[in-house]
Amino acid sequence: MLDFLGALPDETWGNQMVNVASNEDFEHMVQASVDLATEHPEIQDWEGSPFEWILAVPPGTRGKVGRQLVATWAKKSGFPVRMVTEDKQLYLQIGGQLVQVKMSTLWKSGIYRFQQIRDRDYDYCLCLGISPRDVHVWLLPKEALGLHIIGQLGQHTGADSLETYWFDTGPGAVQPWLEPYGNQLSDAREQLAAVI
Repeated sequence: MLDFLGALPDETWGNQMVNVASNEDFEHMVQASVDLATEHPEIQDWEGSPFEWILAVPPGTRGKVGRQLVATWAKKSGFPVRMVTEDKQLYLQIGGQLVQVKMSTLWKSGIYRFQQIRDRDYDYCLCLGISPRDVHVWLLPKEALGLHIIGQLGQHTGADSLETYWFDTGPGAVQPWLEPYGNQLSDAREQLAAVI
C-alpha cells in the first residue's frame, strides 16, 4: 500500500497540485483509510490483480467493459465477433449467435451477482465472473434462463418483476442447474464452438 503520509509537501495527483503537508484534515483521513484497509482483507485480495482496475470503473460503464473483455477473448479464440444494437440493447454477435453479456466482480461475500437480465430476443446470456485471480464464465441458453431466472427472480419487484432479473452464484458453489453451462473460459469456448 502507498504511504501517502510520507508524501512530499507538494505532489501532482492527476492534474491537481495538492499540498499534502499543510492539509492536516487530509492526513487524518488518509491515516483512517490506511487503518480501515487492514480491517478489510477481502478488498486487499484485489491488490496486484490484473483485474483490479475494473473495481474503479463506474457501475454504468461496467457493462461496456464486460462486452469488450468478452469480444476480445472471443476474437482471440477464433470466433467472428461484432457489436450489435437490438431493441435499444447492446449485444455481441458471436458467429450467428446473439449474446447478452453480464459481468460481475466477486462480492465480499464470495458470490457473483448477475443483474439486469432482460427477457429480450437473444440466443445466449454469457455471465462473466471476475475474481482477483480467476475468471468464471457461464454461457446460458435463453431457454435455461426461462426455466430458472426469467419470471422467477425479479430484480426490482421480486417474483412479479416483468422487466429485469438477477441471480447469484459462487465460483466454488455453483447451483446444479448451472453446471452444464460452464465455469471456466475453456468451457465457454467449447460451448461456443459447438453452436457456431
